[in-house]
Amino acid sequence: MADIANRDEAEKCLEIGKKALRIHDYDKAIKFFDKSLRLFRLPGAEGLRARAAENKEKAEAKANGSTQDEPRRAQERRGSGRPYTDAQVTACEDVLKRKHHGGHYEVLCIEKTATDDDIKRSYRKLALKFHPDKNGAPHAPEAFKAIGHAFAVLSDPDKRAAYDRYGDDEPANGLNGGGGGMHGGWANGRGAEVSPEDIFNMFFGQMAGGGMRAGGFRTYHGGYHNHPMYARPHPAARAARDGGGERSWWGLVQMLPMLLMMVFSLMNFGGSGEAVYRLEKTPVYSQPRYTRSQAQNVKQGLPYFVKTDFLHQHKHRTQIYQVEQAVTARHLQIMQEQCSQAVGERKVKAMRAPKKPRAPGGGGAAG
Repeated sequence: MADIANRDEAEKCLEIGKKALRIHDYDKAIKFFDKSLRLFRLPGAEGLRARAAENKEKAEAKANGSTQDEPRRAQERRGSGRPYTDAQVTACEDVLKRKHHGGHYEVLCIEKTATDDDIKRSYRKLALKFHPDKNGAPHAPEAFKAIGHAFAVLSDPDKRAAYDRYGDDEPANGLNGGGGGMHGGWANGRGAEVSPEDIFNMFFGQMAGGGMRAGGFRTYHGGYHNHPMYARPHPAARAARDGGGERSWWGLVQMLPMLLMMVFSLMNFGGSGEAVYRLEKTPVYSQPRYTRSQAQNVKQGLPYFVKTDFLHQHKHRTQIYQVEQAVTARHLQIMQEQCSQAVGERKVKAMRAPKKPRAPGGGGAAG
């Protein structure tokens, strides 16, 4: 039993060491590799420890030679026309380390409990600091892009909720291609790309009174773009919404076709033409599931049924999230249809109800 417990602890230490090695924290990596080896000699642990020690020596040698190389680097900076300091280089590298080791919250240097104002305040500070026009360090475009991506996700309530629940676990999630330049972007609600520069201009255009909202675009995993029903309302839509019961009801009726479009687009993703789920149990769709997503006015735990190979076909958590969004939309549609039917039945009942006879002499004109 002791050997099993030691092996489990050794594996935990080995994983911590691997994570430290990936972010070039060699001292921490060596520490946990040594601890793992003391507890239990796992296969590959010694090799990882040797690699961490070797990389540490190379990093120290490079750091020791940096002072001697400073005149040459200064000459290169002058020749490139893009002056930058060692502090800017280090700052950019720190942003990229936080991106790979942590995530969007770490990139923006905020807590998971951060408010919208905290997110905007941090983005404003970092975007100005790492904008390539002001920061000539080689990795400034990559750092600026990471900051823009983090803001695009965390400033959007739907995207932030999905990120908090499922993480950023797909390569195609948000980013359109690799590279460290400024060409990678994010899709907005109409399928067009929103680059980090566009995010910057939107945000600071709003701050300057340009009337543009940095949160006016949405991104979704796997190519599913935002639908107008989830977008922030246009001023005219807000006016109609606040104008009274009749206009609100008419706005709901107008929204139904858009809702149906989103439902059908999400139900049949995969190209096979077969629905991914059903709301009723059938011999084919026999596996019960419940949503974990939350939508406005809809409780958690909405039921739906899937095929037996559902988890095999939907390995990424974000794919499951998309299915749950479709399930939620379908339940919303059903509730709206039931509401519309009930209103219609009441109107018909009122029209068919016999009218009460007038009281004698109650409404005639005087003779």
